[in-house]
Amino acid sequence: MAAEHLQGQDVQLTIKKDGKVLTTLSAIQSFEISVAVAAQELAFLGERGPRIDMTYGGVSFSFELRHRDSGFHTFVDAVKSTAQHRTPGVRFSIQGSIAYPNGEMAKFLIQDVGFDGLPFSVGGQAEFVTSRISGKAQDMKVFGAAAI
Repeated sequence: MAAEHLQGQDVQLTIKKDGKVLTTLSAIQSFEISVAVAAQELAFLGERGPRIDMTYGGVSFSFELRHRDSGFHTFVDAVKSTAQHRTPGVRFSIQGSIAYPNGEMAKFLIQDVGFDGLPFSVGGQAEFVTSRISGKAQDMKVFGAAAI
């Protein structure tokens, strides 16, 4: 019997503005998180070989979604107002839930998110409206099944 694998329909993102849910995006076509770490080779006098160290550079993310309702446009307006400094002090975060076939649930939280752009695309008369959103943040918290 083949092992069950995680599928895309088991992922949803909740966008929060100042801790309150702004919108939940569930028609996620793809989602990627990249944890920026860099290995460095350090050489010191009197030592036979280099030391390897790592530095942490935050997280970057991107996701593509299909539009299901006007929640995306509410989200765009809130990000635009914040970027134009019309609503100072606003903080955005992304919370994701991943439901595994064996019943485990994993969650992640990316706080103080900065967005790179908020495009949306209408490819044609018979095409779905989609968006590909990317951004960066200083850190991400991961909560495994045992921590929930």
